[in-house]
Amino acid sequence: MASVGRKRHVQDMKLDKIVIGTDGSDNAQRALEAAAQLATMAGGVLHVVCAHDPSPPHEVADALRHLPHDFWSMYDPASAQREVLDKAAAGLAERGVEHVEHLVEKHPAHAILDVADEVDADLIVVGNRGVGWTARFTRGSVSSRVAAHTHRSILIVHE
Repeated sequence: MASVGRKRHVQDMKLDKIVIGTDGSDNAQRALEAAAQLATMAGGVLHVVCAHDPSPPHEVADALRHLPHDFWSMYDPASAQREVLDKAAAGLAERGVEHVEHLVEKHPAHAILDVADEVDADLIVVGNRGVGWTARFTRGSVSSRVAAHTHRSILIVHE
């Protein structure tokens, strides 16, 4: 007879290190709130990951061509992600949630998985955008990719 797995409850889990991926969307904000609550309850550290998939070099060159040469050094392809991360960090600091920020230059799913491995996370939290079948087929879903490629516990926060 096959054994039936026991459901694990949050209070039964070790949650010293929680990794949360954010892109600043409403669903990511809900996931961030859930992760912050869990980290606060468990007294753990929240690792906030925001990724930016770098543009191909030819796109960067094209963008820079439209700027005066004096401004080239100011071009920051990750500025939007840096703002998302800063906003998330400010909200967590305001609530007294211990956290570490990670700005990673990779596809978001890979960034979340890499940080989870790097810190040996007890839990990964991601939001679910609820994209349709076509978008999921063409672009893929970060939450689906993370769930499919991790051996860690994962919480997918739905709308």
